[in-house]
Amino acid sequence: MDHPRTATYLGLSAILALVALGGWGAFAYSLSLVHQQDHALREVLAQQERTLRGALAQQERLTAELGQIRADLTRSRQALERAQVDLIVARAEVEQLKAQQSQLPAGHQLQ
Repeated sequence: MDHPRTATYLGLSAILALVALGGWGAFAYSLSLVHQQDHALREVLAQQERTLRGALAQQERLTAELGQIRADLTRSRQALERAQVDLIVARAEVEQLKAQQSQLPAGHQLQ
């Protein structure tokens, strides 16, 4: 009678061993998938960090360029204001010269 029970126990032990081996294999496979996903996510994160650093560097360059443009605009406005003042002064001088010319005798006037 021991023989059939022994065969049954051996069969069950073999089945349990195969199930355990399959479980460990599934665990190892899922662990490798987790590592692959982790690696892929780290690569995506690294790429995003590189993109962010590039965008920040570009923003700094553009901010500096904008500051230079604003400074140039301020200088241009000041130059325009000086030119407008010079134009007003020149017009006043022209009017003054016209007035002086009109007061000259007829033979001394310029054409």
